[in-house]
Amino acid sequence: MKRTLFIVLLAFLISCGNKGKQKDPSKNDSTNTESTTIETNYPTDSLKGEYIGGFGNSTIVISVNYINGKKSSGYSILKGNRRNITGEIANKGKFFEFVMAEPGGDPYDGTFTFTIDTTTKMLEGTWVPFDSVKVKSRKYKLTRRQYNHEEMTGFVGYWYLNDLSVQFKDDKTGLAKGFWWNEKSETSEQVEIPFSWFEEKKVVSIEWGKNNIFLSPKMKFKYEKNDYEEMLISGDYIMYRY
Repeated sequence: MKRTLFIVLLAFLISCGNKGKQKDPSKNDSTNTESTTIETNYPTDSLKGEYIGGFGNSTIVISVNYINGKKSSGYSILKGNRRNITGEIANKGKFFEFVMAEPGGDPYDGTFTFTIDTTTKMLEGTWVPFDSVKVKSRKYKLTRRQYNHEEMTGFVGYWYLNDLSVQFKDDKTGLAKGFWWNEKSETSEQVEIPFSWFEEKKVVSIEWGKNNIFLSPKMKFKYEKNDYEEMLISGDYIMYRY
């Protein structure tokens, strides 16, 4: 009888010991990689805004002005060419990933894939054209745009340069159109040139779209004002406000 009780007691103690050594199923194995924590309630409206920086030899502006769930939209501006972009946004933890495509009606349209860091608000990514024969892919790294709205408003409107009417729009695009004397052909030809513009205190930088008038695609105009008129001056080129 004592021997039987001893065997039962020993079996009970061994059973309890094995249970104590079992792994907690709620804990991950030490060999598993640690997953990135995703903040599901991050205020994505804080990502909206304008981002600016280099794009090849030019300056690009990417605006994100709408985010709703996984959907996003905005526009890009390059040398005065404004293109709407639409696509999706995905939460990746410390950053959000955007995949946004241009409409496709322009031969130089493509798809922007970029991330926005939730801490630094830096935007970084690539642009891939729909038609890789006409243009190459681009990488870009843009910063959140900060500008003085009062200063910007001061340049918005119509100016004239010789016989060209130059319109500065508040979205930082512009259009110069009218007649220009072509010295080679000795004829006056009608032109229409889009451009992007960027202000810094009393200097306006312009990046012209493709044209046969201005020798440099980038020009800086210094703002001056006297008792009679406002001017933007770049070498021999002078614009006067309407």
